[in-house]
Amino acid sequence: MPRLSNLPTPSQMRVLGAIKAAGEIGVAGLSHVLAVTESGVRQQLANLESSGLVEARPSRTGGPGRDRLLYRITVLSDDLFPDQSNDELVNLLEFLRTREPGLVDVWLERRMHEYATSDHAGATGDLPARLAHVAVRAAARGMELAVDTAQDDAADFRVVHCPMLQLARRLPGVCEAERAAMQAAMPGYTLALLATRVEGEPHCAFRVSREPLAS
Repeated sequence: MPRLSNLPTPSQMRVLGAIKAAGEIGVAGLSHVLAVTESGVRQQLANLESSGLVEARPSRTGGPGRDRLLYRITVLSDDLFPDQSNDELVNLLEFLRTREPGLVDVWLERRMHEYATSDHAGATGDLPARLAHVAVRAAARGMELAVDTAQDDAADFRVVHCPMLQLARRLPGVCEAERAAMQAAMPGYTLALLATRVEGEPHCAFRVSREPLAS
């Protein structure tokens, strides 16, 4: 699903809320509900429609003195309203973890293995290039990495945004599983987890160093 580049203004959110409550509504109806002139409503609708937040369809009863178009919110607008889905999913995982000990851990390990396989695909042996590759692959699943220093044999990087932070705060082992997944994407190197957002640090911080050659 595409992301919004700019959030709607408070007045635009009022319009979206009124459309959401009505299901479908025309300019005259919105003008009455919001106590705003019809020209003002049309201006707001034009901005919301260009942003992909509302869509219009011809009214079957359109005619003189009636709204010719009816407006409804789009799927993109749904993300602007409160949603408890993430909390409920975490609660479900906690429930399963209590009922079937080890089941969630198996799922987590398997999921992280899938991430590691994806992140490792196509990576080169050069550490800076490998980190750049892993950062791109991680971004595809909503994770943002920032590389602070990167040399041939060592590097420091941070997870600026982790899409699994809420889960990590509730389920032990998530941070270590994520570290293991990234470790698998960098064979020949040791990946150490130095700090975590769960423990109150601004970011999760990692250090990568080349493993010593076996004697």
